[in-house]
Amino acid sequence: MISDKPIAVLDACVLAGTVRRLLLVALAREGAFTPVFSQRILDEAHRAIPKTYKNSAMSDAEKSKRADGVIASLVSQFPDGSVKAEDALSDITLPDPDDVHVVAAAVNAQARFIVTENLKDFPQKRLTGLGLEPISTDAFATLCFGSLDAAQTTHLLSRISKAFAEEFAEDTQVIETLRRVGLKKTAKFLL
Repeated sequence: MISDKPIAVLDACVLAGTVRRLLLVALAREGAFTPVFSQRILDEAHRAIPKTYKNSAMSDAEKSKRADGVIASLVSQFPDGSVKAEDALSDITLPDPDDVHVVAAAVNAQARFIVTENLKDFPQKRLTGLGLEPISTDAFATLCFGSLDAAQTTHLLSRISKAFAEEFAEDTQVIETLRRVGLKKTAKFLL
């Protein structure tokens, strides 16, 4: 995959979080980066998404249906985002051996970034030789917004606001929502 914009593997913890996912999907749709994911990452996200609704009144079946919809939407919006992650990287060790597949996906996609909230599981010193940079959603979103002009940013904020309103069924303040979930750098950048 060769692209003039950054390629980033989105790990399951990022895809499972509604606000982070909506933010990154909007950035990708605006052309700020190319998202990639493997089937295993999508499967992990599918298992994690229902857990994010633990305090909701939804039934388990409704939570599962919501996860189905999220994964189907990601695949349909980014049909070229799927990458193989079967290749074993025997020369890399990570704190959590179950995360090696994420690195394999990134290598196979020729990605520059692994967007994750579990930075400790992807130590930079172990990924540098592969040309990979682990980065939090907050830092990555700020980087992406920095690559957009004022018109794109305005359009994107409108798109994010609409996505939040659809997801949360209420008028959701984008900046406050970003702050609330810990995306403080992104919120500050957008002020």
